[in-house]
Amino acid sequence: VRIALSSSSCSTNDELLLYKQIKSLTKKLRQRDGGLTGVEALTLPYESKDQKAWEVACNLLCPHVVGMNDIEQVVETWYQELNANFGTIAKDLILEKVYRVGTTQEQCLETILKCTQEDPSWQRSHDAQVKTRFQNYLYHT
Repeated sequence: VRIALSSSSCSTNDELLLYKQIKSLTKKLRQRDGGLTGVEALTLPYESKDQKAWEVACNLLCPHVVGMNDIEQVVETWYQELNANFGTIAKDLILEKVYRVGTTQEQCLETILKCTQEDPSWQRSHDAQVKTRFQNYLYHT
């Protein structure tokens, strides 16, 4: 899960304040800071449309326990608290998007099921491809 946040046209002091607030979102999400079960989260800087921005990148280690809806709920609560503490801030000025990347648990299960129902020769073919890639990597061919 990635949450993209931007500083829009903030002053340096406002940027620092927003960065601290974004770090507080990371902590609200991250399990080790009392956040959601099975969530690892980092605040990462990046440039977006010629402006400073941050991304709260989350790994969902227990997607059967915590999912996208849970992340979105924490983000919404954080946004409401931000407005309560600093006055109303238009959501689209700071929150670009919340989106999921990678495979879902359902996609993984479907793939496993498909592989076990097919001819077992797929495994030999796969193993041969992996071996070839390792050899190419090791011998730079």
